[in-house]
Amino acid sequence: MAASSSRNGANVLDLKCSHFVEPQGDQRASIVWLHDKDEHFTDSVQFVKSLKLKNVNWICPPIVYTNTSYDFGSNIKQDDREALDSAAKFVADLLLREPLNVVKGVGGFGMGAVVALQFATNCALGHYPINPRVVVGINGWLSITGSITSSIEYTVGAVARAASQKIFFTRGAESSTSLHP
Repeated sequence: MAASSSRNGANVLDLKCSHFVEPQGDQRASIVWLHDKDEHFTDSVQFVKSLKLKNVNWICPPIVYTNTSYDFGSNIKQDDREALDSAAKFVADLLLREPLNVVKGVGGFGMGAVVALQFATNCALGHYPINPRVVVGINGWLSITGSITSSIEYTVGAVARAASQKIFFTRGAESSTSLHP
């Protein structure tokens, strides 16, 4: 696996993802599941296996975003935004390889949830020729919600694309995690 470093020092891996939990039976969905920065992709593999969703192809990349200096306050730095956009593009590239006739989705924990939500935002804004039907964020955040809302309101077609996304977002120790396609 080769890592490419962006100009800001945040690493986004450029790799072929070979970590799948393949469907048992007919594939009806493809979901990219992203782990948190302190976890390993095998944690994601174990988690999605425990869900026992038989018709889902789970894609669990080894890592997507590793910038540990991410500013969680209201003022996101430009280099963090660029790194998140690169990670979201990586997710888009993974899902664009999947069959056209299946439901596409993305989700994750912590930083994985941040990337999933950034991907969903970029899709709503029309940055990729894909729009996820399922988006799950567990213990994640978006620190730029005000600018996202105005961007979606003023981008042609973005409101409809955002409305077609089914988003489950939860935060806190008491959150339940139940996914059903």
